[in-house]
This record gives sequence, structure tokens and C-alpha cells, in this order.
Amino acid sequence: MKIENFVENMYNFNEMTTEEYEALKEQIKKDSARDGKLSFEKKIEVRPLGNNRFEVIDGHHKIKVARELDFLEIPDDQIEILDLTEAQALERLMKLKTRGSLINPIKQAEAFQKLRDYGMSEEQIGLEFGLSQSRVADIIARLKIPEQVKERIVSDVRYFTPSLVDEISRFEDIDQKRVVDYIIEQESKGIPVTVQELREDRTGKKDIKGQGRPKDFTGYSEDMTMRQHSSIMVYQPQEVNVKNNLLNEQEIECPCCHRWFLLNVKNKKILN
Repeated sequence: MKIENFVENMYNFNEMTTEEYEALKEQIKKDSARDGKLSFEKKIEVRPLGNNRFEVIDGHHKIKVARELDFLEIPDDQIEILDLTEAQALERLMKLKTRGSLINPIKQAEAFQKLRDYGMSEEQIGLEFGLSQSRVADIIARLKIPEQVKERIVSDVRYFTPSLVDEISRFEDIDQKRVVDYIIEQESKGIPVTVQELREDRTGKKDIKGQGRPKDFTGYSEDMTMRQHSSIMVYQPQEVNVKNNLLNEQEIECPCCHRWFLLNVKNKKILN
């Protein structure tokens, strides 16, 4: 099959470090040197799109390497064609373990959102991938980050773990660019930035950059805190308070400050 007929899945969030990619390239060179034909340790998985075009499910980096090595075709015995729907292909892609060590947190969020577009609830997605509903909501919430900030994260994805991006998404929009710039500056110097460090900055216990805040800043206002807490309604309760026979009260953890609150499920009011 001609390489030009293969289309990358736009929701692939698998990333490789430069070292991992170069190692893959050398392995493919070695395996293909015997008879001059492309050879892989594991077949490329694709699904047919029609008109002799195929969407890649597993093997995005292999296709990229093949193009860089100026191969024009991939032997049929190196390809596995799977009869899957678009939704089934995305689910399979997201479950594959043959990945690089990096995850693109923004593309991952887009993939989870796409599953929601297919009609899956956050609870169903969580059950499918072994995640809590609150974790799924955390991942999808990354999409609320402003576009320019998301572009910075994607361009320097090696510096941004999913947990760091989750914490960035909890900042006010005006602070997110400042925080991203700080992470890139520190990580480029070989200084790791932790989630705890960002959390302390967000809650006013620490100012990581000393900019973007009023001189008399002493912490977040009550109004800002309540706006953050209002988002917890979309998260799955971590425990249920069974003292009430009606079971209409649930104990839930706020994802932005990790404090526990008692929620009246019936009227969606925080009781404490």
C-alpha cells in the first residue's frame, strides 16, 4: 500500500521523546535493511475509510519514520486492517499500550471530549478506561484553557505532564499564560515544576513569578473561591453520607482545593 494513502488519527495523543523516536528509527532501518522493504516488529493497525484510504490506529510514528526514510510503500504483511467504526477506532487507540513515554494532554482531552460527542457519559467513559468520573471531567476541563495557552503547551509538550495541565486549568484565565511561561522557563533550565508548587501559587500561599498580581494581593477573594467550588457539581461524589435515610446528601472533594464538602444532591447546594 502506498504511504500517501494513510491518514493520521487526529485524536492520537501519543508522543515520543526525541530519544525514543530516534531509537525507533534506527530499529526500523535495521529491520528493513535485509531486503530493502519496510519491516516492523509489530504491524500497523488501520481502518478503511474508502477510496483506498486508511486511518492509522496504531503506528503513527512508524508511518512518520517510513516517510522520513523515503519509503513509498508499506508491504501488505506489515499492515492489519480492522473493520471498526470511527468511535470503536478511537476507543482502541486510547487503550493501546504501545506508546511513547509522553502524552499530549490537550489531544487527550480532545479524545475524551470526542467520546462524549459520540454519546458516552463521563461515567461510561470512566468505566471503559478504569477512571473515576471526576478524573474524566478533569481531563475534559483542559479544553477550557485559552487557545494561545494550549498552543504553548502542545509546542513544548515534554514539559507538561497531564497533572500539571490539570492544575493550570484551575487557574483564572489571566494567570494561565504566566504559569505556562514559568513552567517552560524552569523546565528548560532542568528545574522540575511540581503540582504542589502550582497549587500553592493558585491559592495565594506562594507567588511563583511575582507578576500579574496586585501588590496588596493576599489571597483569592470569597467570590473567586466560590466560582471555583461551583465547578464541583460535575464531579462524581467520592463518598456518600448514609446517615440520611433519603440518601440525598453526598460528601464530595473539590478538585481545585481538595477540601471536602457536603452536597445536597436534591437542590445542588453546598451545605458546609
